[in-house]
Amino acid sequence: MEEFFIILNNIAQSPPKFENKDITGVPFYSLFIDLLNTYGGQNFLKDAQVNEHLKNITNDYANMLKS
Repeated sequence: MEEFFIILNNIAQSPPKFENKDITGVPFYSLFIDLLNTYGGQNFLKDAQVNEHLKNITNDYANMLKS
């Protein structure tokens, strides 16, 4: 689980990469896709505390992208 948070932290601190004027992928989606395909991952992402923290992270990420 620690690796998950390290990756999440790295994604949240840098803008998405572009190649040939196309975005190569949505960084957060690529992190959560494997979780969405498991029962345990779905339950994890349904947790209110997890969602509150993810909301804060994505809001900070949006502010970074706007700057």
